[in-house]
Amino acid sequence: MNEMEIRNKLIDQMPDNVIPMDFHLYEIKIGEDLMEIEVDYTWNIFGISYSGNKSVIKRFKKIARDLYCYYGVSEEDIKNRTKRYSSLVTELSS
Repeated sequence: MNEMEIRNKLIDQMPDNVIPMDFHLYEIKIGEDLMEIEVDYTWNIFGISYSGNKSVIKRFKKIARDLYCYYGVSEEDIKNRTKRYSSLVTELSS
């Protein structure tokens, strides 16, 4: 835990031009169940994770599917079969 705090302090001191980011982390909680949505507009990163009981996971999957469709993929993603493309295909096939 101490090492993480030290790393966080070092990262906070870095100028934005070293590792530019526009990172956002969103959380949806239903009771003890959790969904996390990670978006970085600079690096074009989009990811979703969730955990919980069966009924809540079913709701989270629907939300995740809608979000993946909303954010979509570019022609370049499809052509290069990027991680973003793979994530969308995986989500749509489940």
